[in-house]
Amino acid sequence: MFRSMPEIKCVPFSANETVMYRFGTPGTRPRVYLQGALHADEVSATLALHYLCELLTVAERENRVRGELIVVPHCNPAGLRQFVHGRHLGRFDLSDGRNFNRGFPDIADEIIHRLGRIAPQNLNTEMAIDTGASLLSKVRCESPGDQFRIELFRMSWGADIVIDVHSDMESVVHLYSSPASWPRIERLAAHLDAQTVMLGEVSADMPFDEAHSHAWSKVARFLMERDYCAAHRVSSCTVELRGLADVEPALARQDAAAFHDYLVDAGALDPIASIASSAAALRTAVQPISLDEVDMITSPITGVLVHCKDLGERVVPGEVIARVFDPTEIVPYRAWREIVARYSGVVFARWHQRTVRAGMVVCKIGGANGERKPGNVRLPD
Repeated sequence: MFRSMPEIKCVPFSANETVMYRFGTPGTRPRVYLQGALHADEVSATLALHYLCELLTVAERENRVRGELIVVPHCNPAGLRQFVHGRHLGRFDLSDGRNFNRGFPDIADEIIHRLGRIAPQNLNTEMAIDTGASLLSKVRCESPGDQFRIELFRMSWGADIVIDVHSDMESVVHLYSSPASWPRIERLAAHLDAQTVMLGEVSADMPFDEAHSHAWSKVARFLMERDYCAAHRVSSCTVELRGLADVEPALARQDAAAFHDYLVDAGALDPIASIASSAAALRTAVQPISLDEVDMITSPITGVLVHCKDLGERVVPGEVIARVFDPTEIVPYRAWREIVARYSGVVFARWHQRTVRAGMVVCKIGGANGERKPGNVRLPD
């Protein structure tokens, strides 16, 4: 049913309200959930999803919505209001210092425990979804931040596709996902013209997209072990829409169109009959790499950062990718330190501020040909 006004979802986190738009008929498939600005300063997502809602409003009027679509352009209003001395701080919760995109609930074991009391012949996917929803409805947390995470998980639980939209500091469009999710996420990467895609099962302390894929990988395995072969497996990903400063209407409308076209590919929307297939529909996705093939380059000293390579540029081992100037060094020739690439790859993200401290990640290079040892490449995402 068409809704001219957004559905308001009250998320009990510091008495803030999160605006949620719902399109289509609740309970229909595919169910797709998109949210933006979990890190509240990453608002290119907010603008893109705002314009997507405009497109979906038209689609609903034209009866083109075939699934249930939930869009939350800015899911973190509490973080939106965090200012310290005039500077916005949206990545970490000022009340407890935690990253907003860490520590989402792991409910798989409890779902499996409850399903284990049911006869195998009576198990099905919807029962697993309902069990998870029941669990989440009863969780109460003392910490406002944890309750906020629970509420976001409630809103998105049971979706077939979960898309968490962020932006990096300075970057090209890139995605994080899992091997199991990639078959359904590949077309999204193509439509967005992502230049780097990284796949991994576990990368950090339970970020939002991994909390979904992790839970369903365990639940699906449990169901399949009991001969239920049609187990639901959610496809989830994190999209990084360029950098923090790339907040422009033209780019946002371009991204909104890409999300719209992906929803057509996913079967959640009928295409616009009057518009022929775009070039984006014919574009192939970039070849994904493992999280182990990303090198996180850190600064050796504290000082002034000067980037020497553009975003999207390919580098080879030994090539200078940045220089750092130490203004406290009294000997001029010692003031500069060069930062070189350790492996071949593409510069897909880099630090946006030009003052850095020793040990800070200043650049991310993707495609290290498996030479790099495994590490936690999602930090400081």
